[in-house]
Amino acid sequence: MAVVLLFSGIGPLLSQAYFVVQSIDISGNKWTKQYIVEKELDFMPGDTILLDKLVTRFENNKNRLLNTGLFNQLDLNITNWDTELKTASVSIQIVENWFWYPSPIFELADRSFNEWWYEHNASLKRWNLGIRFMHINMTGNQDKLKFNFNAGFTQKYEVDYIFPYLNKENSIGANFNLLYVTYKEIAFETRDNKLNFIRLGDQNLLNRFRVSFGLNYRKNQSYFHSMVLEYNHKSILDTIRTHLNPNYLTPGKDKLSHLTLDYKFLFTNVDKKIYPRSGYRYLFYIKKEGGILNNEFNYFQLTAAVEKQFRITDNYSSGAKLKVQKTINLGEEIPYYYMKGMGYFDDVISGYQLYVIDGLDYIYLQSTQKFQILDIEYDLNKYMPFRQFRLFPLQLFIGVHGDLGYVGDNRFSNYNSLNNQILYGAALSLDVLVYHNYFYSVEFAINHLGETGIFLKGVNTFE
Repeated sequence: MAVVLLFSGIGPLLSQAYFVVQSIDISGNKWTKQYIVEKELDFMPGDTILLDKLVTRFENNKNRLLNTGLFNQLDLNITNWDTELKTASVSIQIVENWFWYPSPIFELADRSFNEWWYEHNASLKRWNLGIRFMHINMTGNQDKLKFNFNAGFTQKYEVDYIFPYLNKENSIGANFNLLYVTYKEIAFETRDNKLNFIRLGDQNLLNRFRVSFGLNYRKNQSYFHSMVLEYNHKSILDTIRTHLNPNYLTPGKDKLSHLTLDYKFLFTNVDKKIYPRSGYRYLFYIKKEGGILNNEFNYFQLTAAVEKQFRITDNYSSGAKLKVQKTINLGEEIPYYYMKGMGYFDDVISGYQLYVIDGLDYIYLQSTQKFQILDIEYDLNKYMPFRQFRLFPLQLFIGVHGDLGYVGDNRFSNYNSLNNQILYGAALSLDVLVYHNYFYSVEFAINHLGETGIFLKGVNTFE
């Protein structure tokens, strides 16, 4: 462990209040470029480090490096100390992650695992099969390349590439995405806050095409800016418009082409990106849909979020997240396809995992108490053929959740009772963090209707 190694080399320095970093010696980065590691550090040769801040500072830098998803293990230590000159070197020993993931795809056609399990009786017919290739460090510059080829309910072809550092200062990056998807089954409306699906044999009901290019600017370890320009084209089977939902796309039309321009600002200062227990994050996001190729389809969407985590003791932390979205419509009625409020992606509150609350404006508050019950590392050397995964770090937590939310809607509330009312829920979860990069949770939740359920979720650092 980093802290143990740290104290093994700090003895001769205890008589002085600081030391000057003479050099930074990095080892174990067989593929990752050295500047990628140095970019995440908050010190460089020539900087002064106060000894009373040393443990905390090294731990923060370790977490920052682990948050990249490029490394499974990290040790920071002090070497070559000189008590007379008050100088020392910093040694960083790395075990890199597994970078490339060619794998078959077994992907659900539904919004979430929980919807598939409860609403569609875990039907195996609703799986999409395909092949995925993902490399999270293609050239050693922390660049990510992804290919997706799906068949089944949803046929998907996607190429995505992110190169984070283009200039000498390592502050400007770029990304490119090309996507084509066809859907044999779609949700054409929302009733009782559940998605109603339709399938007409093997006919393609919805086709999507997207091409996007973006630039990002990362001033330092905490500040991130991005701007993305997209071209989008969607078309639906005429039956959807004439018999099921005339406002699925632009009212009265079965095709929609438009440009999207979005800007995101993110400030991050948390210990673990995937499961933070201390620190804070701020998000501001503005999206402009339409208004150039299509004046009928034209709106702004503003999103802001703030999250704060407090480390009360070594094993207990408390946190809260507040998120708000507001939409300003400048054109005709916004299509049903874009009316996603809560219940999609990460915008889910406890107890409502099986519901969607459609609307353009929402606000929610999530609070979580985290109690660590296990923090251990297993040596799998005899059983694990891959060097990157031989040391198995495992952390277990009990989470206590209390959430509150509201979706404002002036179109669907007559037949969706959860719209335009205060929603609240609570949950008890078992949270699992492995290899610093993979998070899984089993949650028992209850909502304001008294409904209960057991729900699963999982994420990783580099998706």
